[in-house]
Amino acid sequence: MSVLPLGTDLEYGAQVHASGAGRAIRRELGIAQSDFVIFTGGKLTPFKRTETLIEAVNALDRADVHLLVAGAAGPASQSILWQQSIGMGLPVIVGDRSEFMVPSDASYLNRNGNLIVLDHEEETAPQIERLLRDLIDDREALAKMAEGASRTADEMLDWNKLIEETLRHNRGTGKQ
Repeated sequence: MSVLPLGTDLEYGAQVHASGAGRAIRRELGIAQSDFVIFTGGKLTPFKRTETLIEAVNALDRADVHLLVAGAAGPASQSILWQQSIGMGLPVIVGDRSEFMVPSDASYLNRNGNLIVLDHEEETAPQIERLLRDLIDDREALAKMAEGASRTADEMLDWNKLIEETLRHNRGTGKQ
């Protein structure tokens, strides 16, 4: 038995990246290309605790750091946003809590040092603030995480490879 992760359309992601959509959004929002952008989204429920991220970003007190939040109300769970972000070559910081307060282990997505899972025993907002400060100040570490995200996406999240894996498993069991 093997677990296939939620995947991402790497071809579409490459098209979006090549189109300059990110640069256009930055221009539209007045965010300089050199500024640091943090994005969160998905289902915005009380259990996701988005206010903790807002608190951490506010504590940074930096004009060159921006937080974008997008989403809709609904039950929280492991988010496809993680895979989509990794597919776009972005480093990811995730919490380890779900709406049932059980660990939501995302470590399987950290194949190449591209993901940081928050320590549930440490106070969340200060932990996020520290991690963000480290990544903002160490762009080399950020770039290594981004490179790791691209490699992880290619190795395990490419929809085309996941389809092939599914078909291989089906052929192996005699199913068509």
